[in-house]
Order: sequence, then C-alpha cells, then structure tokens
Amino acid sequence: MMSATVIHAAVGHTAETLRTLCHARRTAVVFDHGVPGATERVREVSPSLALPLGSDRDARGIGLLAERLRRHAPAVIVAVGGGTTIDAVKLAALACRDEALFAYALRSADQRALTLLPRAMSPAPQVIAVPTTTGTSSEVNSVAVVDTRGGRRLVVGDQLRPAHAVIDGEALLSLPEAAVREGCLEALLRVAGRATGTRVASAVAIDLATALARAGDDDLGGADTRLRAAQLGAATQSPALGIPAAFSMKHWYLANEVSFVLQTRKIPATAAVLPAVWGRIESGDDRWGRSEGLRSLWRPVADAIGLPHGPVDGIHALLHRWRIPIAPAPTSADITRIAEATENAWGLGRPPLRGIDRAEISRVLQDAVWASRGPIGSRREEVMTI
Repeated sequence: MMSATVIHAAVGHTAETLRTLCHARRTAVVFDHGVPGATERVREVSPSLALPLGSDRDARGIGLLAERLRRHAPAVIVAVGGGTTIDAVKLAALACRDEALFAYALRSADQRALTLLPRAMSPAPQVIAVPTTTGTSSEVNSVAVVDTRGGRRLVVGDQLRPAHAVIDGEALLSLPEAAVREGCLEALLRVAGRATGTRVASAVAIDLATALARAGDDDLGGADTRLRAAQLGAATQSPALGIPAAFSMKHWYLANEVSFVLQTRKIPATAAVLPAVWGRIESGDDRWGRSEGLRSLWRPVADAIGLPHGPVDGIHALLHRWRIPIAPAPTSADITRIAEATENAWGLGRPPLRGIDRAEISRVLQDAVWASRGPIGSRREEVMTI
C-alpha cells in the first residue's frame, strides 16, 4: 500500500512550498485555465511544461493529456484546480508509469462503473495536488472519476493517490462562499455515509462531522476559515477514521446517475435524493444503511449547530439553512432512465446497491425533493450544467 498523501496546509504558502517540492526536478504543471490566479501560480513554479486544461476532461480529453505528459516525461506533475482537474491528472499520470495500465483504466471505465487497478511496481512521476475547491478530497484520495459515454465512472487504485497536497486558503478565495459551504456538506456526507455502514459511529467520525457542520455554519469569507474547511474535507480520508464498510455511501451511487442523466452538478443531485435515502435508513431498510450508525453520528452534529435530532428533518433543515441548491425535477422518462442506469451500473447483485432494484430506485426518486414545484411528470424548466 502506498503512503498517505503528505499535506502542506497554510495561508499564502503555495509558491514557496511548490518551489521546495519541485526543486531541480523536471516539472509539468496542469492547471484549470478558468481558475482566477492559476496562471500566476504556474509561473511561480517555473515548470518545463505548462498545460492549461479546458472543459474537455472526459476519457478522450484525459487520453490527450496523458499523451502530452508521457512525451514530456516529468518527474513531478503539479495539478492546480478542482476535483475534476486533479482526477484527470491522477489518471493521466498513469501513462507516464505504465501505458498499458493507463489504457486498461480507460477501457475498463468505458465498460463498467467501477475499475480496481492492479498494483503497479514501475516508478511514476509524483503528483502534487493544489486544490482550488473544497469537499471532493481528490487531493488526498486514491479515486478518480471519469466521464465516459455511459456515465461517470470510478477508477480506484493506490497509485492514484497524490504524493503531496498543497492546501492554501488564498487559493480558495476565488470561490463563492456558497461553493465552500457546499464543500463542507459534501465532506460531512462522506463521513455520514461511512456511519451508515456501522452500528455506532466512532468518536473520531463524530468529532470530524461536528467540526464540518460548524465550519459550514461559520463565516467563510476569509482565507483562514476556508483553509479550515479544506483541511477538514481532506481529513475525511484520514486513516484515523478506520477502514470504512465497503460501499456504505449508498446515496452517492444514485446521485451520481441523477447528475449524469439530468446534467446537473453533483451537490444539487445529492441534495435532492438524500432525504429520501435517509428516510429509508431511518425506517429500518438496511439495504440503504444502518439507522443506528446514522443516528449516532447525526445527534451530536444536530446538537452542535442547533438542528432537529431526526436525520431526515435535520438534513432538510441544514440544506435550507445553508441554501444548498436542489436539482430540477426529472420527467417520468428521466426517472426511468436514471433507475435503469443506476441498476445497470451499481445494482443487479453488485456490492454497491445489492438488493436494490430499479423499482425501488424509482420509488426513491419519486420521494426525492426536487427544485421544480410541478409534478414528477412535468418538463423541467432549468438544467444546471457542470
């Protein structure tokens, strides 16, 4: 198993830290050209190759990026951007290690929802992640999400974990405060998802979830509070939380397909389906998770920031308080497409949604909370794009 990512967290330290980490080594920087200040951060590193990354971050775009990196043969690759940028670099870096492994990763992702990479022994360039968003934890995890023809797919392997993460509150100042708060929610739900796989949430998980709730309730306008939120998001991947129950974040699989089919962002998709999923957990439907674990985590979170103790009522209140956007209502045809896509990708006896069929998924979608006030069968009037 590869070592955990080394985290360098402070305000205003990116340039100095990157110069130290990249000193005298052939360095490529891949950056999201849409992030304010990203170009300046690239110049500070004086890389031998600088690659702006546009909107083409699907499997084809990642393939093109991989080819350029492979030809350059860097010792270090710095990824500056949000989760999709960092994921793209993590995958593309595989081509510098093992072209056959990279080709397998993309081919497998095109054929199945979850790809587990075999262990690779050949040396690879170090990936240094500089996140400009919060909540995804891509800068410290061993997972990459890739858009394929069939949907958003997961590729998992220790070799995808960045060697270093440079977390800087100043790098997050271009984000709207609402986006930082969404990041707190995403990280909080990652901890809650782990709790639904246990009978009792651990003290470490409870402390982290409570800290994330308080961070999201805080004034997130400054670099210091944003740094704190980003550090807490990265901590959701800490070994101190223990080994999570496999595939315990059931809401993620459904929200992933909602996001892809409706072409809406992942947080609005999650906010729509989460109360319905938690309602089933609360009612004792263990297919979706353990109610004991969820309640043991949620009650101290609710006490910390003054929310209802019931997880469903509590999450409704939190979504309202934090003004989290909700995905627009799907049509009946959309419901069918989402249910079929979710079952085909994650169900049909597969571990993520074992025992959950498309009929149950359709019922959850019918019970979800959508932004549109019209009935489920009506046309939606707006689409949020990624």
